[in-house]
Amino acid sequence: MLDEQDLARERLEWRLERVSWGLIGLVVLAGATGLVGPGPLTARHERADGLELSYPQCVHRAATAEWELRVDPAPGDGDDAVRLSFSGPWVDAVSVAQIEPPPLETTLQPGRLGFSFRRPRAGPLLVRLLTRCDEFGSLPGDVRAANGPAIPFRQFVFP
Repeated sequence: MLDEQDLARERLEWRLERVSWGLIGLVVLAGATGLVGPGPLTARHERADGLELSYPQCVHRAATAEWELRVDPAPGDGDDAVRLSFSGPWVDAVSVAQIEPPPLETTLQPGRLGFSFRRPRAGPLLVRLLTRCDEFGSLPGDVRAANGPAIPFRQFVFP
């Protein structure tokens, strides 16, 4: 038969076990929702005058991140190319692994990365970038189409 000290110790162990299971559940939930990496809570969608951007706000260093851009080219501007440019510290911290469709031209300057794409015959231009971050921390930047307004973004990179 258990005496009072053993019973008190058993109750303490049961409480600690239940708290531990609760903490494990919270960690699993945080991982599933994207609080510690890519997931539904960290997917970002931004818009500005003819440009839409979808990107993961949180990624892991050296992991591939998918960016999607949708550009509605201004009708009748007479240019056969659609231009996109990224700027800010984010540019110097990432490498672009793949671009679809392939750009006609790519320009790289310190803190600025530009692409020119063939104008679609009809409808918007859809661009997909696969990137890898070489640094970690909070990386701000912005993207713009031609001379349109910039869409600011911030991507957090886990080590």
